[in-house]
Amino acid sequence: MIPDQLVVHSPKAMNNDIKLLFGTTLYDLKVGEMPATATLTVRDGLRLFSPAAALVGVPESFFQLFPVEAQVVMASLADASDLLRLLLNGGHSAKAGYLAKAFRQTGRGDFADEIVRAMKGAGYDVRESSPFEAGHIFGKARRPAAPIVGRIEMLWESMRGKVIAVFPQTAGTSGKQ
Repeated sequence: MIPDQLVVHSPKAMNNDIKLLFGTTLYDLKVGEMPATATLTVRDGLRLFSPAAALVGVPESFFQLFPVEAQVVMASLADASDLLRLLLNGGHSAKAGYLAKAFRQTGRGDFADEIVRAMKGAGYDVRESSPFEAGHIFGKARRPAAPIVGRIEMLWESMRGKVIAVFPQTAGTSGKQ
């Protein structure tokens, strides 16, 4: 799937939205300085935010606008150490609260407990609050073989009811013979 928008961070950017084919855009975001190397991964020659840095960097509204994508990224984390490092170093107590609740809601209570315990241990006040809208949690996340597997499973779960509603009832499922 091609994203609608790709954001490029650069100190030399001009905050321009460049229209591309098929309704896609490239946005050059002016930043004061480039992200720390520890928050980046290199893939196919591109410097991309690590999954943990992406979760800390996106606004809470991302979880409401793109719940499947958020849950796929959350499921890709093997442990909470990178996430905790970024939350603690940045003093992100509000983000810690909604990330903890998001992990708890998607079946990863161990992550949630670890986030809350570490942030409170460092003296931060953490209050869990859900970043997701009601009905936008698509099953309990399990660590997929590849993120695309988790994405397909969550997309199916998010659309399952709509797909089933389109098909006519059969004698075996309607209770009538």
